[in-house]
Amino acid sequence: LNEINKIFEGREVGLLKKEINEKEKITTEGFLFQEKNKKEEYIECNKLDSNSLTDVNNLSFEISNPETVKEGFIFSSTYIQYLIKVMPINKVIIRKENDFTWLYQKLSQLYPEYILPSFETKAKEDSKKMMLYSMFLNALGQNKNIRSTKIFHSFVNLEQNDFKNVQYEINKKNPPKLIMDRSNLEGKINVAISTEVQVKNSMFDLDKKKNALKRLKQAILKVIDQFKQVGLSLEELSNSYIDVRNSYFNYPKLYQSFDQLSQIMQSWNQGIKTKEEFFQNDLFMSYQFMQKEIKKVEPFLSKYKTMKSDFDSLSKKYISPNLEP
Repeated sequence: LNEINKIFEGREVGLLKKEINEKEKITTEGFLFQEKNKKEEYIECNKLDSNSLTDVNNLSFEISNPETVKEGFIFSSTYIQYLIKVMPINKVIIRKENDFTWLYQKLSQLYPEYILPSFETKAKEDSKKMMLYSMFLNALGQNKNIRSTKIFHSFVNLEQNDFKNVQYEINKKNPPKLIMDRSNLEGKINVAISTEVQVKNSMFDLDKKKNALKRLKQAILKVIDQFKQVGLSLEELSNSYIDVRNSYFNYPKLYQSFDQLSQIMQSWNQGIKTKEEFFQNDLFMSYQFMQKEIKKVEPFLSKYKTMKSDFDSLSKKYISPNLEP
């Protein structure tokens, strides 16, 4: 709120759009008042224009076909590009690996009011990268305001050459410095402090998500342990077949049969181990992704609690206890 006051210091009052219901002033200790109805204050900001994705609530993405491309001759460079299928509009586009980083950076810079999903760039395997990029785009696609931005719309909708032109145009834009320079579909930002009930509910929801995440991790570990137990059982069975096989060394047919059974068990065991590693990587990547999401939300809720606490402290100092809440 102090930041807002500084922004409007020395400016015309008309810049701040107020939607306030009539209030009755009660003179108590010279200057205080009590409001009959709820008070809401808004700041006018830039209004986003709707586009073809704004109302597509079930937007989802599939990423596949990683391809290494070499450009140039003397000063050649290589990059990885991916095929992105956009559903349900059935659009297929190609984007470079760096384009995903550009999308995250530009949304962060030009739309700081939105909480963006985690963006992981440390993965080396293409399968992990595709999974992370897919999770990132699918999370972005759930936000109606983000779907309405030119950055996101051009990323998932334009052919590569047209997308390059839009990138060049967007790269010249400066980040918003004032609150009214920010953007959303309504064209106004609510600057009211959240109520105690809203903060409590948010904290309760966050606690529920944390507990669910703990249960998910326990379930993942249990499934992985079961995979390992199956693998050990197959290994023991293979060794048993080898022992039996060796005892029938003078009986070629029996020897061959038990040898084949041993090899089958080893093959199954190897298949289980491969699936276990793949399954473990996928599950833990999902777990880490959700864990990062929760960590990003926690500071915001903490700020709300601090603001509410400061507000309550000031209220006790200046508002008469005889007034009805």
